[in-house]
Amino acid sequence: MKDILGISIQDVMALINDNYNIIELRDCWDNEPVSTILLNKKHSIEDFQDAINKAKEKHDDEIHKYGNDWEFIEEELDGFDYMTFGFDDANYWVEY
Repeated sequence: MKDILGISIQDVMALINDNYNIIELRDCWDNEPVSTILLNKKHSIEDFQDAINKAKEKHDDEIHKYGNDWEFIEEELDGFDYMTFGFDDANYWVEY
């Protein structure tokens, strides 16, 4: 089945799988998943994790004061080609 753009969802998923790593973002305090990230495969997961760790160190005071880790971390990830999909980005939900 083709959608309005003339490409099937299977083709879209194949393009994503060919070009992006699908990564679960977990909160370091309680290890709960908070988001999904599509990280372009031109970047290594290790480099992305290192950049996150450096950003956490750089913004340690703000993170402890205000709490919203990702807001401060994301400011330091400009060199990476990625997209985040948070749980609050969904239009619908189902139980499992």
